[in-house]
Amino acid sequence: MTTRLRACARLLGLLLCLHTCTTAAGVVQTLDGKTIRGAIRLEVGDGLVITLRNKEPIRVPFTNLLRANFIATEETNPPPSNAHLPPANLDEHRGALPSPWKTADVGNPKRPGVAAHYHGSFTLEAHPAVKRIKGDTLYFVYRPWQGDGEFIARVASVEPRQAKEKLARAGLMLRASLEADSPSVSMSLTGGAGSVFRRKSRKGERVINDPRPDLNPPYWVKLVREGGAIAGFQSTDGHQWKLVGSSETDLPEKILLGLGVTGSRKAKCLATLDHITLRPLQPRAAFIPRIVLRDGTVVADHFSAISETEVLLSKEKQARKLRTADVARLLFQPGFEVDTLTPGRAGVLMSNGDFIDGDFRGIEANWVKISSVLLGQRRYELNRKVAAVLLRDVTPQPAPLEVATLDGSLWRPGRLTCKRDTLILATPLVGEWRIASDELLEIRRTTPR
Repeated sequence: MTTRLRACARLLGLLLCLHTCTTAAGVVQTLDGKTIRGAIRLEVGDGLVITLRNKEPIRVPFTNLLRANFIATEETNPPPSNAHLPPANLDEHRGALPSPWKTADVGNPKRPGVAAHYHGSFTLEAHPAVKRIKGDTLYFVYRPWQGDGEFIARVASVEPRQAKEKLARAGLMLRASLEADSPSVSMSLTGGAGSVFRRKSRKGERVINDPRPDLNPPYWVKLVREGGAIAGFQSTDGHQWKLVGSSETDLPEKILLGLGVTGSRKAKCLATLDHITLRPLQPRAAFIPRIVLRDGTVVADHFSAISETEVLLSKEKQARKLRTADVARLLFQPGFEVDTLTPGRAGVLMSNGDFIDGDFRGIEANWVKISSVLLGQRRYELNRKVAAVLLRDVTPQPAPLEVATLDGSLWRPGRLTCKRDTLILATPLVGEWRIASDELLEIRRTTPR
């Protein structure tokens, strides 16, 4: 009996260990081209273990890791290789759109459009208009949405590829309705002439082009809706974004959000979009400030205090201290792109876009203090007025892997190891840091091999 109890105790301990070391199902991509879906746990040593249903666990060392998503969502699924557009009438297992996505032809196309879905990848076929009409002619895969939000997609491919007028294009779109002349905003990639941010409203149309023949799929696009304003962005990797255009709109609170594909003047357009991410915009009041260090490390934290010499982090970050001399930026509101500012500038970026040059003198009682040559000693209230404080330029240091956590932090470790359910990393400016497995969002490779 004693032997049995001991055996049961060992088994129970093993199960508890596996439970505590396992996160929700995720996706792991390796450098040798494999994609593995399953529960990810941190192995003691230098790698991950993926547990598959009814199969042996698979170990992936960090040296062979391309990307690990610890939270499996619709957008984390990689696009299929050599996917072909199937017939329109499909059952759920052969390419039908997942709920709540729907399709519609907007305007007057020569033929109905077709759409298919493969594990997070959408393939759309759109045809040109029968004749020129007032408003849009496109094929739209959409779902309802209410309120503010951030919407991201990767345009994996667009055909035909040509740099002519009336280009075929594909991307994200927000519409008031399915009527051809309804108000809309889109951020699209063309088949051969760059990107297009386009706003149509009752007051007229605004189009901002980034005419770059070298800007070809695969490429990322993003729309951010906040209040009555919508901004369009583009990116090479889905992490660093360039603002293309922004505009006030007359879209209602409830809108149709989705993927829009437009044929060229004479030919149909075949496009594939994947990595679809749709999420409500984080309220500014709930935004965790970001401390961006010189080497590119980002620490999300409601810090206790910042002086001219040191940053005292909160208890949630172990009350650690950082040198102010190692801080490049302090970000207090989401959605502000500070990379467009002239390198070498220091000062305060206000919510309205104004920039006040000056040297940082600390933060105290919700006020940031700077010393300006023109204005002298000044202070500015953080609450909704200050978007960012720039101290110096960011000069990212080489790091083979990046670690993103759920709170918004981004770590660039020189060394990365695991100990049961904890990731242990070391960065030059922060030192050793421990991250529990349930705090992890993604580990991704930054340098090719």
